[in-house]
Amino acid sequence: MVVEASSPGTPGGLLACFITGRAVERYGRMELGARQAAVREALTGMFGPPAAGWTAYAECDWTTEPYSRGGPVGLMGPEVMARYGHVLRRPEGLVHWAGTDTATVWNGYMDGAIQAGERAADEVLAKLP
Repeated sequence: MVVEASSPGTPGGLLACFITGRAVERYGRMELGARQAAVREALTGMFGPPAAGWTAYAECDWTTEPYSRGGPVGLMGPEVMARYGHVLRRPEGLVHWAGTDTATVWNGYMDGAIQAGERAADEVLAKLP
Protein backbone atom coordinates (compact mmCIF):
# COMPACT_ATOMS: atom_id res chain seq x y z
CA MET A 1 0.00 0.00 0.00
CA VAL A 2 1.30 3.46 -0.86
CA VAL A 3 -0.13 6.73 0.46
CA GLU A 4 0.83 10.33 -0.20
CA ALA A 5 1.97 11.62 3.21
CA SER A 6 3.33 15.12 2.54
CA SER A 7 2.60 18.14 4.65
CA PRO A 8 1.30 21.21 2.82
CA GLY A 9 4.22 23.09 1.33
CA THR A 10 6.62 20.13 1.46
CA PRO A 11 8.78 20.35 -1.64
CA GLY A 12 8.91 17.18 -3.70
CA GLY A 13 6.35 15.22 -1.72
CA LEU A 14 6.49 12.21 0.56
CA LEU A 15 5.23 8.68 0.00
CA ALA A 16 4.58 6.23 2.82
CA CYS A 17 4.72 2.60 1.72
CA PHE A 18 3.47 -0.36 3.71
CA ILE A 19 4.57 -3.93 3.02
CA THR A 20 1.91 -6.21 4.44
CA GLY A 21 0.81 -9.82 4.67
CA ARG A 22 3.04 -12.56 3.35
CA ALA A 23 5.22 -10.02 1.52
CA VAL A 24 6.61 -9.04 4.94
CA GLU A 25 8.32 -12.41 5.20
CA ARG A 26 9.93 -12.09 1.76
CA TYR A 27 11.02 -8.45 2.12
CA GLY A 28 12.06 -8.96 5.74
CA ARG A 29 14.69 -11.49 4.72
CA MET A 30 16.29 -9.07 2.24
CA GLU A 31 19.29 -6.92 3.04
CA LEU A 32 18.46 -3.22 3.32
CA GLY A 33 19.92 -2.35 -0.11
CA ALA A 34 18.00 -5.12 -1.86
CA ARG A 35 14.78 -4.14 -0.10
CA GLN A 36 15.28 -0.49 -1.02
CA ALA A 37 15.89 -1.49 -4.67
CA ALA A 38 12.72 -3.62 -4.65
CA VAL A 39 10.68 -0.72 -3.26
CA ARG A 40 12.16 1.62 -5.90
CA GLU A 41 11.26 -0.88 -8.63
CA ALA A 42 7.70 -1.26 -7.30
CA LEU A 43 7.18 2.51 -7.09
CA THR A 44 8.57 2.99 -10.60
CA GLY A 45 6.14 0.33 -11.84
CA MET A 46 3.23 2.15 -10.19
CA PHE A 47 4.13 5.78 -10.88
CA GLY A 48 6.63 5.73 -13.74
CA PRO A 49 10.31 6.69 -13.98
CA PRO A 50 10.08 9.88 -11.87
CA ALA A 51 9.37 7.67 -8.82
CA ALA A 52 12.94 6.32 -9.05
CA GLY A 53 14.40 9.75 -8.32
CA TRP A 54 13.80 9.95 -4.60
CA THR A 55 16.17 11.93 -2.42
CA ALA A 56 15.76 10.04 0.87
CA TYR A 57 14.61 6.65 2.15
CA ALA A 58 13.69 5.58 5.68
CA GLU A 59 11.97 2.47 6.94
CA CYS A 60 10.47 1.01 10.09
CA ASP A 61 10.12 -2.69 10.79
CA TRP A 62 6.85 -2.71 12.70
CA THR A 63 7.43 -6.31 13.77
CA THR A 64 10.29 -5.13 16.03
CA GLU A 65 8.33 -2.32 17.68
CA PRO A 66 7.52 -3.37 21.27
CA TYR A 67 4.32 -1.31 21.61
CA SER A 68 2.71 -1.75 18.20
CA ARG A 69 3.72 -5.41 18.08
CA GLY A 70 3.67 -5.72 14.33
CA GLY A 71 1.67 -2.98 12.68
CA PRO A 72 0.62 0.62 12.61
CA VAL A 73 -3.02 -0.29 13.32
CA GLY A 74 -4.38 -2.30 16.23
CA LEU A 75 -6.73 -5.11 15.28
CA MET A 76 -9.58 -6.35 17.38
CA GLY A 77 -11.59 -9.50 16.77
CA PRO A 78 -14.88 -9.59 14.88
CA GLU A 79 -17.58 -7.35 16.35
CA VAL A 80 -15.39 -6.10 19.23
CA MET A 81 -15.53 -2.47 18.08
CA ALA A 82 -19.24 -2.73 17.25
CA ARG A 83 -20.00 -4.03 20.74
CA TYR A 84 -17.48 -2.17 22.89
CA GLY A 85 -16.09 0.74 20.84
CA HIS A 86 -18.34 3.22 22.66
CA VAL A 87 -16.47 2.39 25.89
CA LEU A 88 -13.20 3.62 24.35
CA ARG A 89 -14.85 6.99 23.67
CA ARG A 90 -16.72 7.41 26.96
CA PRO A 91 -15.40 10.42 28.94
CA GLU A 92 -14.07 9.71 32.43
CA GLY A 93 -14.79 12.78 34.51
CA LEU A 94 -13.00 15.69 32.86
CA VAL A 95 -10.93 13.41 30.60
CA HIS A 96 -12.15 13.02 27.01
CA TRP A 97 -10.45 10.39 24.85
CA ALA A 98 -9.25 11.36 21.39
CA GLY A 99 -6.82 8.82 19.98
CA THR A 100 -7.08 7.10 16.63
CA ASP A 101 -8.40 4.00 18.39
CA THR A 102 -11.42 6.01 19.56
CA ALA A 103 -12.41 7.08 16.05
CA THR A 104 -15.84 6.19 14.73
CA VAL A 105 -14.47 6.13 11.17
CA TRP A 106 -10.98 5.20 9.87
CA ASN A 107 -10.04 3.74 13.23
CA GLY A 108 -6.27 3.30 13.44
CA TYR A 109 -5.39 5.80 10.73
CA MET A 110 -4.55 9.51 10.61
CA ASP A 111 -8.02 10.37 9.27
CA GLY A 112 -9.46 8.57 12.29
CA ALA A 113 -7.17 10.45 14.67
CA ILE A 114 -8.36 13.77 13.23
CA GLN A 115 -12.00 12.68 13.42
CA ALA A 116 -11.52 11.54 17.04
CA GLY A 117 -9.88 14.84 17.98
CA GLU A 118 -12.72 16.82 16.45
CA ARG A 119 -15.28 14.60 18.19
CA ALA A 120 -13.60 15.00 21.58
CA ALA A 121 -13.28 18.77 21.08
CA ASP A 122 -17.01 18.95 20.32
CA GLU A 123 -17.73 16.96 23.51
CA VAL A 124 -15.63 19.37 25.59
CA LEU A 125 -17.19 22.44 23.96
CA ALA A 126 -20.66 21.09 24.65
CA LYS A 127 -19.80 20.86 28.39
CA LEU A 128 -18.55 24.45 28.65
CA PRO A 129 -20.92 27.03 30.10
